[in-house]
Amino acid sequence: MNAFLIAKVRVARSLAKHAANVSPGARAEWAQGMINELDYLSPEMPAIGWALGCLCVCYTERIRVMIRSLTALPRWILALEMLLCFLSPTLLFSHVVSTAAQGGFTMQAFLLYCSGSIIGPLGLAAAFRSIFFRSGGMSRTTSAALCLLAAWTLAAYSAQILTFGQTHLADWWQEFVFIAVLPSVAAFHLVAINSKRRGEPLAA
Repeated sequence: MNAFLIAKVRVARSLAKHAANVSPGARAEWAQGMINELDYLSPEMPAIGWALGCLCVCYTERIRVMIRSLTALPRWILALEMLLCFLSPTLLFSHVVSTAAQGGFTMQAFLLYCSGSIIGPLGLAAAFRSIFFRSGGMSRTTSAALCLLAAWTLAAYSAQILTFGQTHLADWWQEFVFIAVLPSVAAFHLVAINSKRRGEPLAA
């Protein structure tokens, strides 16, 4: 076996070992068999390609396990997560509405700020209804609306950063995180929970 083939086998074995490490514990026996299989691959077979395929499968399994564990969180942890993530845009929405009532915004500015922060109160309402009421699972329409609002909020704040450049990011990164990123993460998490638990009670 020449040096090039030896190097390929070493790379493939390293990838396979990494795949075994990220694989869920329930797949430990399969992961070990995957590593042992490298000893029986013929020189003509694409060992690195085979190892990359195993790596993809193992990461997919790990992500599935992580998603299942996130949907099994206790109600109080879910409520705390939703409160922390949706509180900032809710406060911003309240400020926008009160300022607009006093004539502090033009209609265009009001619609922009309102649409960019309404995910806060709507997300909180949907979250607490889903968490604390047995029949409070979100409908597909509500889930789609939350996803669209999250995408719009992220797009709007990202557009501001791209428009004003790095200086704007340095000045407003906290606002971007608390008003756009965290609510979007909570919205997608809430949608994932409801898609997995539709019709099932949450853990006590």
